[in-house]
Amino acid sequence: MAIDIEETMSVKAPPKLVWNWLLNIENTIGALPGAKLESVSDDGRNFVARMKVKVGTVSLTYKGDLQLTEVDEAAQRVQISGKWKEVGGSGSATMELTGTVVPKDDGTTDVQFVGMADPVGRIVQFGKGMMQGVGAQLFSRFSKKASSRMEKEALEAEFSGDDAESAEAAQESAAAQQAADEAKAKAEAAKKAAEDAAAAAPAAGGEVDLSPVMAKIDAAMAAAESAQSRADAAYKKAEEALAKAESAAEMAQKAGQKVTELATAGADEQEEELNGIAVFFQWLFGGGKKKK
Repeated sequence: MAIDIEETMSVKAPPKLVWNWLLNIENTIGALPGAKLESVSDDGRNFVARMKVKVGTVSLTYKGDLQLTEVDEAAQRVQISGKWKEVGGSGSATMELTGTVVPKDDGTTDVQFVGMADPVGRIVQFGKGMMQGVGAQLFSRFSKKASSRMEKEALEAEFSGDDAESAEAAQESAAAQQAADEAKAKAEAAKKAAEDAAAAAPAAGGEVDLSPVMAKIDAAMAAAESAQSRADAAYKKAEEALAKAESAAEMAQKAGQKVTELATAGADEQEEELNGIAVFFQWLFGGGKKKK
């Protein structure tokens, strides 16, 4: 009983981050409800995982040998193939799934999934329609958890960049202020030396032409004022960068809280949704009548 898969996940994150996240199989399996990664090959292309599925009153556990059969970075396309075997039963399933990362004009990223699953064994007793419904619910849970985690990473990356920008701006501000202070100190020292020379000239019975020296002093003072203006501008830039970094940190914290909420509530919600689907189809297949 082959079941077609065609789903799309939208993520508020740049394509490169989404692509790299999907290639990390620990991320992908970790976001799949009821799934647990058991082992990964050294090249990251082959892995073993377990997955628990509950449909109505029936709980099944499958162990899968999976592999990345295609990784096309230019096309931003990855394909996963594998075989699942029911633990403690005779059921099994083959699967082939292709995910393509598609950048959007609004800055978000879509991941388009197309594939096929072919289960056999006890699980097929619920019928193709119900299996598709269960699959849709599993993908919905996976999509919410995966997109939230990717968006959190995107915010953290932005925060890290903003934090570095803030630190760099602070260093520039400090350096500019130091240069301004040094220029002021030199100008003041030159001015004092000129004033001392002018005071000593009458006692020596002579006159001192201070105009060349005063011109240099004026130039030094102008340079000091210019340096101070640059220091003030650098300080303002540092303040703006710090405010931006603090804002990004707050957004990253909120995203982290959202991921935690999804992680704690996801299992219960998934079970409730799947049980609801099971009840509906049992009612439907029973002709819409309750059994007496």
